[in-house]
Amino acid sequence: MADKNIMARRKFLHMALKANYKVRVHLSEHLLNTPRTNHLIPINISDLGLSTFGECFATMTHIVTIESYTLSNADIRPPYYQIKTVFHEFYHARMHNLVYDGHSNYNRWLAMEETAAETAAHAMYRLIGLKQELNPAYGHYLVQLLPRLKRLEKSEFKNCLHIHQFGLKFLKYRFSENTASWMSLMESCVKIKLDIIDYAFVNYRDYVYANTQEIASIIWESENDPDKFADKNAYIQYIADDIIYGWENKEITYPGMYNSLCIAMNRIGVK
Repeated sequence: MADKNIMARRKFLHMALKANYKVRVHLSEHLLNTPRTNHLIPINISDLGLSTFGECFATMTHIVTIESYTLSNADIRPPYYQIKTVFHEFYHARMHNLVYDGHSNYNRWLAMEETAAETAAHAMYRLIGLKQELNPAYGHYLVQLLPRLKRLEKSEFKNCLHIHQFGLKFLKYRFSENTASWMSLMESCVKIKLDIIDYAFVNYRDYVYANTQEIASIIWESENDPDKFADKNAYIQYIADDIIYGWENKEITYPGMYNSLCIAMNRIGVK
């Protein structure tokens, strides 16, 4: 029997073949043109605010019904970030008609769903040949869950170092096994005892402090604020100061800390 991870990659690449990567609407509709998701075509282009770049509106009962697929009309990030967002929302869209098990704790279910979608988006991004470094979305989830996924007993993620490698494992859950049921995996992760502040300081603090300006520049690219172009150097310095503030105050829920930690984890490898 063929490896399900390999089958999932092949299925995605077949779907991504001949897509128009220059126009995100065309890319989205090309990917969605399957029996499971073609009801979402044409996609919506709407005002989602400055911090939301894509959205799949879903109704959750015992199964997931994806009602709509929307991309922001105000996304000023580089094209490669926009392509990654298309892949992230595409992963969500493939939940349509799958069994949902998050009734007992939606927030926990959502944390794993967003972790799966973001890491899988990075995997898809790499599979089509894109290599520009990204500031991952949902860093507040990734920094908590990726090290725990590695520590699970008999973990399929134990050898994963970089975000896209976790995503290559998560691909099969939408392109091979097809599931939206995350609670068993999430509850196993919750049981893993990990002091995330200690983990961050032991493994990544020195790297972040030595590379603060460079990391701030990566975060600057991902910002969707038109004002960032007015004085780029000052804006990057503001982000750098924000990073140091987060670390000095050990604020793992603070964007300056979790975004820089996530970038460092992806560069050095998830420990």
